[in-house]
Amino acid sequence: TATGTSAPVAAGTTSQGCAKPAYTPPTKIEDRVHTQMDMIASAFACDLTRSASLQLGICDGGVDDAVPGVNQHNTTHAVGDAKGQQVDLDNHKKYDRWFAARWAYLLNRLDSIKEGNGSVLDNTLVLFGSDTTTLQTSTLGPHNHHRFPLWMAGGGNFAFKTGQYIKLPNPARSPGSKLDVAKWVVHQRLLTSIAQAFGMSIDKFGDNDPGSGTISQLTRI
Repeated sequence: TATGTSAPVAAGTTSQGCAKPAYTPPTKIEDRVHTQMDMIASAFACDLTRSASLQLGICDGGVDDAVPGVNQHNTTHAVGDAKGQQVDLDNHKKYDRWFAARWAYLLNRLDSIKEGNGSVLDNTLVLFGSDTTTLQTSTLGPHNHHRFPLWMAGGGNFAFKTGQYIKLPNPARSPGSKLDVAKWVVHQRLLTSIAQAFGMSIDKFGDNDPGSGTISQLTRI
């Protein structure tokens, strides 16, 4: 899942990219995904919207035809429930590379459109996430709702310094009660950090986080 939110810029600063994307009937899943990304880029460039979300697949698969002959759901479980056999790890990497290539397409598309002091990408913060956890257990496997990998790109004109890798605290046990949750850094802290980067005066996002505040380790520009 990718969510992009673009910071406001002065009207009329976009010099290119504000045009209806060319449409070619897609024959492959990559074509369908890229068409969606083209629409997002054009919508930002035309200032039709400043927020967009794109979900690729679901927790049980949905993009199986991206890697022919490999079952996405079974591969995810084989790696998430245990360390997985080498063939499972290799197949998972094939999906990782496929997703990474799609994100690269979106980032290049946004970066190709000049806007204000830089590009649309410089004025857009893109958040990538997954509903597959990195924590291996014998019970819930990849359906655990903690230890999710998240990463951000863009936002060079206003958001966070790039090149940061942050590994947040990892308590020994899984969260269950509110007391357990307090030992973890919940993903709402990241959403709060993002909201503040866009000038919102909030210190909390939603009601699942028993605490408040941002991710202190995340360095702002």
